[in-house]
Amino acid sequence: MPDWSPCLYLAFIVILVAAFAALYFLLGKRDRDETDLRAARRDDLARERALRQAAENEVKLKDEWFQQAQKMRALGAMAGGIAHDFNNILTTIIGYAEMALRIVPEQESLHQYMKEVVRAGHRAKDLVTQILFFSRETTPGGMAIRITPIVKEVAKLLGASAPPANVEIQVIIKTDHDVLMADPTLIHQLVMNLCVNALRATKENGGLLELRLTDFIHTAQPKGEFPHLVSGRYLRLSVKDTGHGIATVVIEKIFEPFFTTKERGKGAGMGLAVVQGIVTALKGALTVESQVGKGSVFHVILPAIEKEEETIVEAMRPLPIGNGRVLFVDDDEEILKIVEKMLLTLGYEPIVAQHGAAALGVFSLDPSRFDLVIADMVMPGLGGKELAQELHRLRGDIPVILCTGFSEIPSEPELKALHIRSLIMKPILMHESAEKIRLAMER
Repeated sequence: MPDWSPCLYLAFIVILVAAFAALYFLLGKRDRDETDLRAARRDDLARERALRQAAENEVKLKDEWFQQAQKMRALGAMAGGIAHDFNNILTTIIGYAEMALRIVPEQESLHQYMKEVVRAGHRAKDLVTQILFFSRETTPGGMAIRITPIVKEVAKLLGASAPPANVEIQVIIKTDHDVLMADPTLIHQLVMNLCVNALRATKENGGLLELRLTDFIHTAQPKGEFPHLVSGRYLRLSVKDTGHGIATVVIEKIFEPFFTTKERGKGAGMGLAVVQGIVTALKGALTVESQVGKGSVFHVILPAIEKEEETIVEAMRPLPIGNGRVLFVDDDEEILKIVEKMLLTLGYEPIVAQHGAAALGVFSLDPSRFDLVIADMVMPGLGGKELAQELHRLRGDIPVILCTGFSEIPSEPELKALHIRSLIMKPILMHESAEKIRLAMER
């Protein structure tokens, strides 16, 4: 009989090895499953942390935006207050200078000095108008503005905000007619965006940032460079840098929203898209010239409006002389003095009051003795609009003119409801006031 014990022993060994192998496989699989599970849990936790961080960042960003909006609103209110007071000062400066021009003979040097004072006063008036425009919470469609002060202001801001030490900023103005119809805050944004791009391009190697403003006469041609522009006079703002330049394949995309060549997180790619949007809205044109390694030039072409230099001519133009008794009301003593002299020069008999209650008291003594009332809109206590209502109750046909600044213009229906015949914008100019007084008294 054969001895099977060696075979059984071998079989037992095989079975034992197989059992150990199976056990090893099962234990390994369990370890792998646990490892995979732990990895999945780590991924889930990482995703959860990322989502939580993103949510926290969004909340933080919204909070920063809100705080920035509050700061801008406060800054706008402060700017409006400063501009309102400065307009009163300009009334005095321009008023006395205009009257001096009519007294001093043209051949004397003092006459030329007064001309320069009037010119400077009107430039300041334009700047105050832009400040008041900025201080409004709502943005109208546009206004006649000078672009040169905005270009210079942007260059000054860039120079004061620590640009790269090896970058030179130049401003070159080659036009005397720099008036266009636009929102000054949008023009400021347009110039700033182009300059920030130029500074970034010159950051590494330094160089030049040049802002050049010139006249541009365009004749419309179907196959010309700007076929969509109508013929006429334009202003061309060129922002030039000597930076790294833009590759040809990239130029076609730079005006697309969210397109950027900067690293992730260092730019939203909206700067040039915003510039193009503003230029399009103003019915202008935007072009770019660039060469890699040598720099770029962005040309912004915007329609100019005809605005002749009439400040001196108007100051010397014969005044429409009238007669009658005019009650003038303003809480600023210097305004009372200059307007009183203006009214005397124009042939009227002025009676002044420093606040609304005093004016109402004087008027109520004998309403028939006055031919016209001119009142400042913003005064402590009884303001100009409230005063107009009280005057109308005492005498229904009394003509009233309201003085106001740009940020406080009442609507036409409101003016009719208050029985106000006209508005005089501050700073108060003699020739404009003479025309409006005459028209108000004739109606």
